[in-house]
Amino acid sequence: MTWSEKYKRSIDCGNPKGFSQRAHCQGRKKRVEEVREMKSYMQFISEQNENTINDFVQFAAQELGLQTTPTIRLLQSRENGMSTASYCPEDKSIKVLCGNRATFDICRSIAHELVHQMQDENGDELDGETGSPCEDEANALAGRLIRTYSGSNTGFYEE
Repeated sequence: MTWSEKYKRSIDCGNPKGFSQRAHCQGRKKRVEEVREMKSYMQFISEQNENTINDFVQFAAQELGLQTTPTIRLLQSRENGMSTASYCPEDKSIKVLCGNRATFDICRSIAHELVHQMQDENGDELDGETGSPCEDEANALAGRLIRTYSGSNTGFYEE
């Protein structure tokens, strides 16, 4: 059985009921702490955007069936020739360029890199070449995740 987004948002993490809700709240707390840690040196992200990004990561990780949620670093400027985002399979981390980008665009980059994590967890060979099956799948699934998420989150494209 999968939980609806409405049900997950209704869980009171100050008083979780049972093992499943406690596990859900621990995962949510970890992701919120990671985003807050990132925010401590990335003051350009508003609290609303922080919450949206955190919620989207939780949604996308569940939709993709990820075994672990990666550490995500939000950057104001590019690092070492990266494009808009990168996935590091060694430490299961993602770096995402956020400066001067809309929240939905940041989330799309995150989704693309989360697909690479899914591919990595499935034992697929990661090939970052434009037009490779790995990149085409990441592009397609990222687009699908954005559209699915936006369907139940009004205002997503306005942030």
